[in-house]
Amino acid sequence: MKNKLFSSWFSKAGVVFALVVMIANVSWAAGYRRVYSFTGGLDGRDPATHLTFDSAGNVYGTTAAGGDFDFGTVFKLTPAGDTWVQTVIYSFSGGNDGLDPHGGVVIGPAGSLY
Repeated sequence: MKNKLFSSWFSKAGVVFALVVMIANVSWAAGYRRVYSFTGGLDGRDPATHLTFDSAGNVYGTTAAGGDFDFGTVFKLTPAGDTWVQTVIYSFSGGNDGLDPHGGVVIGPAGSLY
């Protein structure tokens, strides 16, 4: 009897847990919206790193390709009302400055990007 009661409770608790997880995922996903789509040209291609936010709400990151030389970029997304403006801060040339970055951007204590 004890095992049956535990089994019944566990089964009901599992269903409730699954329902809560499903509701949480739906409400969480509903909060996302695309703010910029890379064209694959000078603005960059293949953004696959973490994003860094500054205190003004700007977003920084890198792309693994695209830019002036097709070796990747460092970009900035700036909120402008209901839209976002994308700016390429740097285009990697494939020489001593590197290429195909797979690391994100870090903001130093003085506000410099690394």
